[in-house]
Amino acid sequence: MLIERWEPFREMAELRNDVNRLFTGSPLFRHATEVEDSAPAERPWLPAVDVYETPSHVGLRVEVPGLDKKDIEVHVEDGVLSVKGEKKFEHQDKGKNWRRVETRYGAFHRSFVLPDTVDAEKIEAGYNQGVLTISMPRKEESLPRKLDIKVG
Repeated sequence: MLIERWEPFREMAELRNDVNRLFTGSPLFRHATEVEDSAPAERPWLPAVDVYETPSHVGLRVEVPGLDKKDIEVHVEDGVLSVKGEKKFEHQDKGKNWRRVETRYGAFHRSFVLPDTVDAEKIEAGYNQGVLTISMPRKEESLPRKLDIKVG
């Protein structure tokens, strides 16, 4: 079982953003949302992570669109798997006045406590089309095995 740190302030910020989006869609509240949201660099960004298990391994799927492989770091230390990186705001389009930027930018860091059944020496990471996949094979002794029944 993987444990994730609860961040109540991030959840409150997400709730605020959801309410802002609700009012943005209604013409009755258009004037209330004309104030620009915070700058992209000030908004927190955490990539979405899917965690799955099979009998032979535990896997992570991390969505990091717009990042290059070189912008992402994966570390394993003391039973903790860490994924970190940064998505930079680099709009160099001259002559454009940005009215709204909803894409999230900034540094992120996600950490996951590895189960005792995972073999940390055999963890592999791959990256394809904005999705980081991490495969963590289980230790041989933790895999299910079939026992032969002996007749006496």
